Amino acid sequence: MSNDAINIVERKLNSLHRDVLESENKREVVGSATVIRDELKEVIDFIKNRISSEVLPEINMDVEYGDFGSTGYMQYVKTNVRKVADYLDIRLELDQIQNTPENIFNINQNQKVIQNTSQIFEQMISNINQFDIDIELRQEISALANKFKEESEKEKPDPNKLKDIFNKIKNKSKDAAAMLSYWATISGAIDHLLHNIPS
Repeated sequence: MSNDAINIVERKLNSLHRDVLESENKREVVGSATVIRDELKEVIDFIKNRISSEVLPEINMDVEYGDFGSTGYMQYVKTNVRKVADYLDIRLELDQIQNTPENIFNINQNQKVIQNTSQIFEQMISNINQFDIDIELRQEISALANKFKEESEKEKPDPNKLKDIFNKIKNKSKDAAAMLSYWATISGAIDHLLHNIPS
């Protein structure tokens, strides 16, 4: 790999990561997330052309804002910034400075995403069960999240059923939907969810 090319990618990923966090802090999510997503797509193309076409897994960057809502969509974009950094063994600068856990999941941000999908799902359910909402609503959301996971793990998941479950969760709790969208991205379940979305 070219060190110059890696350095360019590292600077750009750090810039995108800062943009994500600043947009979240300012609650300027809708337009910012789309811009950051498009810039990340350019970084991925640069990696494939200048470094290696085989260094990255297949990353779906064609999700639209309306599929997740504001919070979940920015989480989706941020997850993919991290995924690219992880596969290139790049430690993002703000992680080194802050050394804090993921704000929703209380796990190390730079662990390889593949190895922790079950742990993250369990943490997500634990967090949902601590929401300051009616206990019956918490139980409904947890049950729907488990249905989503079960469907996504079938040999042939039904994308319509996945999207229906996701929308039910989003209507009950946007925070829970954001958590689920994060898990779906790192686990690969999002590929089934997006299977029936027109290009």
